[in-house]
Amino acid sequence: MTTLSAMKTRIAQETRRKAYADVGAVYAQAIDDAINSSIFAYSDERFHFNERRDVTFPTVALQEFYDSDDLAAIGNLIKIDYMKLTVGNTTFELTPDYPSDIESASTNATATGQPSWYLYYGRQIRLYPIPAEVWTVRIAGLFKYAAPATDGEANNFWMTDAERLIRSRAKYELALHVLRDVELAQTMSAATTEALEQLRRWTNKLTQHGNGRVRPMYF
Repeated sequence: MTTLSAMKTRIAQETRRKAYADVGAVYAQAIDDAINSSIFAYSDERFHFNERRDVTFPTVALQEFYDSDDLAAIGNLIKIDYMKLTVGNTTFELTPDYPSDIESASTNATATGQPSWYLYYGRQIRLYPIPAEVWTVRIAGLFKYAAPATDGEANNFWMTDAERLIRSRAKYELALHVLRDVELAQTMSAATTEALEQLRRWTNKLTQHGNGRVRPMYF
């Protein structure tokens, strides 16, 4: 398993042929920044490790809007694949709607009951009708996956499954912005593209249904 510390050491060796501890504070910081920039560059890309369906929050009676103050994960939301509402032992699918339509329907915030529609706008989830009781909402979709909190954190997917992608992109960032090495930048650009395509193929294999063929619709 690879950690952030191991990645830093390897990048230092592959770009300056020195151990991370020996490259000096300025270049060590440049490596840190390059890794962070690389993770940010792919933070909104769909991979198998940043899809979640375990995000839930309780509605609050007469509360229409929900944001990161209600559930921290809402602040990391990139794309909603579906939302479900559980009432007792029954689960209902919430239907996405347009902001203007719910804005018109929810005039004066008087329509309360069991929500049937939702939207995500202004970094908030809005439910309509406004919940009349406490129910459970489940969000399934794409969420930002956090970078390692420490150099020694284990099992962080950016450092394991996506290690080659982040390491290659970090060396590209260094070559372009710090080392001013055109040849290295071109080499690492190609390596990054290859690593990204490899990770996308891996994701597709893990998440596609059956043999991946298009299924005809019935009319």
